Amino acid sequence: MTTSRRTLLGTALVLTTLASAATSSAPQSLDLRPGLWETKLERELHGKTLSAQTEKECLTASDLKEYGDLKGFVTMVALLGQETCTVADYRTEGARTRFNAACKGDSPARVAVEANVAAEAYSIVSDVKAGDGNTYRVKLSGRRLGACAG
Repeated sequence: MTTSRRTLLGTALVLTTLASAATSSAPQSLDLRPGLWETKLERELHGKTLSAQTEKECLTASDLKEYGDLKGFVTMVALLGQETCTVADYRTEGARTRFNAACKGDSPARVAVEANVAAEAYSIVSDVKAGDGNTYRVKLSGRRLGACAG
């Protein structure tokens, strides 16, 4: 894993704590399988694509454990490491997870998140209403391609 991901993974612990405080449900396990993953990230502003990128990464069982449970994974990825967000209305129904967040600090925003996470694929969509009035959509999807090259 890259250094920037390790920093985000540390932030996930903070977000997991916030999300846990917002709901009394038992932690749900993160069932992503280790292997070679392709991840796509798209950013939109007012419905127009700002950027799109794709990367491949080998994730080991140890890497996946760093994300913690499903809640830790979804909140960390959807909020992109924002440490000043308070998670509310966190709910999981089957493979679908939804929650809202209010973020403070230099970039205040309200965020609505919907995620679908399965063993071999995931998609996370974050609709962001920024404090400056702009609306953003961040789409992150991943799919397992197979085993990592030896």
